[in-house]
Amino acid sequence: MVTGAPATMLDRREELTPMLAQYVDVAESYDDCVVLFRVGDFYKAFCEAADEVARVCELTRIEREDSTGTYTACGIPVDNAPKYLSRLLDADYRVAIADQVEEPEAASGLVDRAVTRVLTPGTVVDSELLAEGSNTYVACVAAAPDGASGGRTDDTDDEGADDPAYGVAAVDVSTGECAVTGGDAADVAEELARIAPAELLHGPDVPAAATDAADCMRTERDAPSTAASTASSTVLPSASTSMTLAMEDISIPQLNEKK
Repeated sequence: MVTGAPATMLDRREELTPMLAQYVDVAESYDDCVVLFRVGDFYKAFCEAADEVARVCELTRIEREDSTGTYTACGIPVDNAPKYLSRLLDADYRVAIADQVEEPEAASGLVDRAVTRVLTPGTVVDSELLAEGSNTYVACVAAAPDGASGGRTDDTDDEGADDPAYGVAAVDVSTGECAVTGGDAADVAEELARIAPAELLHGPDVPAAATDAADCMRTERDAPSTAASTASSTVLPSASTSMTLAMEDISIPQLNEKK
């Protein structure tokens, strides 16, 4: 998977045209994304990223030559962007959209550009990019505090009662629907298979046995603070009313809850 700034351009930054230098700067800042760079009526990718976008989106790539040298480019028409963005998201890419943030006529030189959106499979809210009739969840799995055990949620026996515990949270950011649960690795795998998230974030101490059931983009992140006050102050200011009410009833961590 090709993301970030093209290595072929990083190696000769001094030779780049002003626009390509601007593209490289943006791509370096979003090195886990495919950067789509607004140029007129197209969102463009260059070099290795252009090859990848052309392959995934079934677009034609072209060879360009200027003072920078020879390189490949690929363009997505702005008016038809949702169709191609969906293909990139379905292929588990993060996509950073770098728009022109000033009118070309008003620019004294190079048009200023900046990333205005970062799209991931589980954080889409644009109706044109959402699948009809189903939820689009982003899920997170984190290890419980030291000493917590997973238990079993089926009440059949005590097997696995001393296994490590994990918390699971899932949210559909397009609707505000959210849910939390917890258990051992087997419980987590069962829950992820059930909700089929579009994207999964997990801590470094969550085993593959818990996450492999998620057939989606999976990203390992350093464990964040699990303090309820931290989560509330971060999420609630921009949350929907329904999500706010739901979160007010959550005790963190809610582990060993019966499903």
